Amino acid sequence: MLVLLTICSIWLILILLLYRWKKELLQATWQEPYFKDSPILIESDDWGLGGSFHAKRLETLLDHLKQHKDSTGRTAILTADTVLGAKNSCVNSTEKATETPKRSTRNSEK
Repeated sequence: MLVLLTICSIWLILILLLYRWKKELLQATWQEPYFKDSPILIESDDWGLGGSFHAKRLETLLDHLKQHKDSTGRTAILTADTVLGAKNSCVNSTEKATETPKRSTRNSEK
């Protein structure tokens, strides 16, 4: 019994020392989310311009994500990067080299 009491006392002292040493970090990160289960990650390497149908697909994905909530009622989150414009690779030989012709995503289906 004395051995168990000694082990628990040492463990408690170490926890208190750790808390005193890293108090600010522990308080700042105590409410941070963690993953009990593995999160679902969707990644794409298609960095080109897309058609307007991509907006519909994005809306469908966002609607689907809204249907899933965690234990506290928070919905799933999408962090997305988008391509807003791209350099036009079909440069006319008569254009000046200093100009950079661009194609807008609004004209991507033309």
